[in-house]
Amino acid sequence: MAPAPEIVAFVQANPWFASNEEARQDAIAIQSAVDRQHAGLPLAERLEITRRKVRQLHPALFENRRREAPAQVSASRGEGARGANPRGFEALPAEVRREYDRYARALSGKGKPLTKDEWAGYYWENEA
Repeated sequence: MAPAPEIVAFVQANPWFASNEEARQDAIAIQSAVDRQHAGLPLAERLEITRRKVRQLHPALFENRRREAPAQVSASRGEGARGANPRGFEALPAEVRREYDRYARALSGKGKPLTKDEWAGYYWENEA
């Protein structure tokens, strides 16, 4: 006799069931108790209760290992694949960028500061 579709879905959604003997044994024991205590619930709901209880016992099996893994692609270093904005802050002459730094330090904490993009926009508008 083939297992119920809910059980097949549970095993597919929980790879630890096939790979971790201790967690599998815990799940079987928990499921037996859940089936007795909540006989009136649909099988899918009883399996979800089991999954939550196994997660409490074995939290490491449910962690997102990809989240802690290093990125597959290195982070962009500013310019990215699109290339630098020819009228952006980085395209300003060095003296104008230094002037912005002095301006930003002098006005720090005195209202909303002018952003680098705004500074570049004003420079390029007046330069043209």
